[in-house]
Amino acid sequence: MSEKKETVIRIHGAGLQIGREAITVSSEGTTILLDYGVLMTDRKPEFPEKVVPSTINAVFLSHAHLDHSGGLPLLYLRGGPPVYTTTLTARISELLIEDMLNISRYYIPYEELELKEMLDKVNPVTFNQKVHVRNLELETLNAGHIPGSLMAKVRTKAGNVLFTGDFNTTDTRLLEGARPDVSDVDALIMESTYASTDHPERNALEREFVAKVKEVVEGGGTALVPAFAVGRSQEIISVLRAQNYEGPIYLDGMAREATKIMAGFPKYIKNYDEFRKVAKSVKIVKGIREREKVLKNPGVVVSPAGMLRGGAVMYYLENIVKDHKNGIFLVSFQIPGTPGRVLLDTGKIPLNGKLVDVGDMTHFFDFSAHSGRKELIDFVKMLNGGAKVILIHGEPSTTLAFRDTLLDMGIDAVAANNGDSFVLSRR
Repeated sequence: MSEKKETVIRIHGAGLQIGREAITVSSEGTTILLDYGVLMTDRKPEFPEKVVPSTINAVFLSHAHLDHSGGLPLLYLRGGPPVYTTTLTARISELLIEDMLNISRYYIPYEELELKEMLDKVNPVTFNQKVHVRNLELETLNAGHIPGSLMAKVRTKAGNVLFTGDFNTTDTRLLEGARPDVSDVDALIMESTYASTDHPERNALEREFVAKVKEVVEGGGTALVPAFAVGRSQEIISVLRAQNYEGPIYLDGMAREATKIMAGFPKYIKNYDEFRKVAKSVKIVKGIREREKVLKNPGVVVSPAGMLRGGAVMYYLENIVKDHKNGIFLVSFQIPGTPGRVLLDTGKIPLNGKLVDVGDMTHFFDFSAHSGRKELIDFVKMLNGGAKVILIHGEPSTTLAFRDTLLDMGIDAVAANNGDSFVLSRR
């Protein structure tokens, strides 16, 4: 009888939560770590379960957002394994992690030295590339989430594992959607962020958003768009120009540097020439004096932080709430407990220790970079009949309900918790 082969998948973070994503895939003495993020809370940063760096043979980093990258320097206090990711992701990760180190009010258990050590271990990969990690094969695939984002397919003798990271199958202004081959997948580790939400049709959403922005600007106001520095800010400026908004657009905060970095990587932008034209058309805001000038004239301001947890956007917010001809346009997912979520749920924003009512100024547009419920179901339907679906990276109620939906469809699905392990086996 042939020897039984086993592959163990362990969830170290992002189980029944959004943030601090970390998974290991281990087979025949080889272990690949898939992401190692951080969850930034109002109390203190939360990292995944501890993994011993000496037991990790390689790291795969799906993309640069801190909930996927922010814990990685912890593995590089003394050496550390090679990291497989795109050069763009490495550059943006450096930007985001350095910013976290600089602005965190809480202790981060590593320093810039460990970040540099991690970046020194980067082995650049791109779409549709295969690399060997000892006896395992790692294939990298477009994730369609932000520029440079990847999925990972890990081939083992016990079966093939597809890790989606954050992914989007829908084309956007910035990116082509993810279209991986899942016919040979035995286990799918899939995000469930929007598993309870169907996103609006994209073109209609764009038109509605830009029409409302124009209404505010033509009324003499400032349209403030709090947006993630990486991905969302660049998508929003592209949408505004594509839908014929010809007025001034001001770009501030970390979005300035992120846009500059992305402009150097044409292979990860769907319509690169158009993006370059858009990027050149926006006005870069530098410093407090320029911010004061910006607010004296009608226009659009795009600035992090997308969930209103600090950043340059707070200067604008504190000033525009004084006049209700202005508008606040939320275009990003708002994690429960963040100021942005408070605003979305209550119409009020905490400013200088007080809750300020700005409900009539606030508008939400679902410009998600994640697959919605319909897209997630369609994605799972493409799997072969015996594949197991491991759901992570979602709010508990959302992930559990989606698991039940998949079970009712006859799909072997589980809502994974941190610390859970799953075994693939084959003779």
